[in-house]
Amino acid sequence: MSGHTSVKSIELSIREDVSDHESKKYNKEFKQTVVELYRSGTPVNQLASEYGVSEVTIYKWIKIHSPIEGTGGVNCS
Repeated sequence: MSGHTSVKSIELSIREDVSDHESKKYNKEFKQTVVELYRSGTPVNQLASEYGVSEVTIYKWIKIHSPIEGTGGVNCS
């Protein structure tokens, strides 16, 4: 799947921009791609080891990039 290739290239460009004294910063495209991979069935632990991001961080991205429950136009009554 071509998605892995683009994520790898994004990851490489991100690592080049990170200095030794700063924490890692990931761009929005990288975060969204990781979340999409999770939604397509890739386990969080596999994403974490493959892309060098902690599981906690990936779970935060999933929460940020997911719609809030109850705002999808679904009537609960």
